[in-house]
Amino acid sequence: MVRRFRTRWAKLVVSGVLLASFVGASAETTPTAPSKPTDAEATAQCAATTDPAVCMSLAFPYASSYASPAEQTKAVPFLERACALGMIDTCHAAGEAYASGKINMWPNALLVHDDRMAAKYFRIGCEAGSAFSCDGLGQLLIAGRAGPADPGAAFAAFEKGCAIEDYVMARPDSCLVLGKAHSAGGARATDPALAMLYFDRACGVISGTSPAIGLACLEAGRRFETGAEGVEINALAALNRYETACKAGNPDGCLEQNRLASGETGQEQRAIELAAEQDQRAKQAPVCQAIWQESVDFRAAADAEGDALLAKSDRDSAASDGSVQSRKNIMNRFTMESDDYLERSCLKLLDLRYRAIMTCSKEDGEAISELLLADARAARDAMSNRADSPMNCFYQLRELD
Repeated sequence: MVRRFRTRWAKLVVSGVLLASFVGASAETTPTAPSKPTDAEATAQCAATTDPAVCMSLAFPYASSYASPAEQTKAVPFLERACALGMIDTCHAAGEAYASGKINMWPNALLVHDDRMAAKYFRIGCEAGSAFSCDGLGQLLIAGRAGPADPGAAFAAFEKGCAIEDYVMARPDSCLVLGKAHSAGGARATDPALAMLYFDRACGVISGTSPAIGLACLEAGRRFETGAEGVEINALAALNRYETACKAGNPDGCLEQNRLASGETGQEQRAIELAAEQDQRAKQAPVCQAIWQESVDFRAAADAEGDALLAKSDRDSAASDGSVQSRKNIMNRFTMESDDYLERSCLKLLDLRYRAIMTCSKEDGEAISELLLADARAARDAMSNRADSPMNCFYQLRELD
C-alpha cells in the first residue's frame, strides 16, 4: 500500500511538472510570499490591536533563528504587548528573554540581562496560572537575583510551579526544590511525607526533559528501596523510579536500575509486566483493529481520489484550447487541488497514527505507526512546495523527524 501511495502521488507530481514544462510556466505562476512589514508598521499594528495573537505573529520574524542577533532583540516588545493583552505564554517568554538573554530557543540574541524585568513578567504569568512562570520567578527570588533573596515568596512560587494537581504542566524543577526543602536538613520544616510527595510528583511529570525529573526519581527510588525518612520499603516501586530516572538521562539512575533489575526484584517486575502487557493487549485488540481497518479504508479512498484528480487533469488538458494561458490555468488548478489532497491525506494519516500509538499495544502501535508515517512522508514529499501550499503536514512531520 505504501508503494502504491508513493507511485500515485509521484504520478501527480510528474503530471504537474510535465504540464508546467509543456506550457513554459515560469516563476510568475508561483505566488510570492507577502513581504514582511517594516519595524514601524509592525510596531503600529501591535499597538493598535487588542488581539494578542497579532503581536505574537509579528514577533515571529524577529525571533526566527534566521534573524540577525540585533533583530532578535526586537521581538521582546511584541511579547510584552501580547502578555499585556492576556497571552500568558508570552509573559513567560518575555521573562525568559530578560533572565537568560535568549529568545526562547535562540541563544544568540544581543539582549541585556535584566532580572528585575524578568521577575516582573514571570510574576504576571505566575499569577495567571503559568507553572513555567512560577518556576522562573521562584528561581530568581531564592537566588536573590531580582533584589534581596526572599525564600518565603520563592517557595510560594515553587508550590504553584509544582502544580500539585497536574502531572502534565507541573514543573519538575519546582517540585524537586520543594522535596529537598522538606527533607531532613532542608530549608523548610522537615516533613518526610511531603518531601516524598514532591519527589514523586517531579518524577511523574510526563511532559518535559528537565534533569530535575531524573534527580527526583533517584531520590524517590532510594527512599522506596531503603525505607529512608519513614517511607515504606517497596523494591518494585524503587526499580520503577530508577528506570524513569535512567530514561530521563540520569546516569546514577541507570546504575541503580541495572543493579536492582539483575536480582529477584527484576524477575518479579518482568513477570508482572508480561502479565499486564498480555492482558492489556487483549483488551486493546478490538479497538486497535478498528483503527487499522479505518486506515485501510481511508487509504483505498485516497487512492481513488488521487486517480480522480489525475483523470480530471487529463480531461482538462484534452478540452483546453491549447493557449499558453489556458494551460497555465490548468496547471495552477491541478497543483492547488493536488496539494490540498496531499495535505488532507497526510494529516489524516498522522491522526490515525497518533490514535494507534495511544490505543494499541506497543508492538501493534509501532507496526501501524511505521506504515502510516511512511505514507504521510510520501504525501509531504509529493507536494509542490509552492509559496501558497499548505504547511501543517510539513510542520507536524518536521517535529517527528
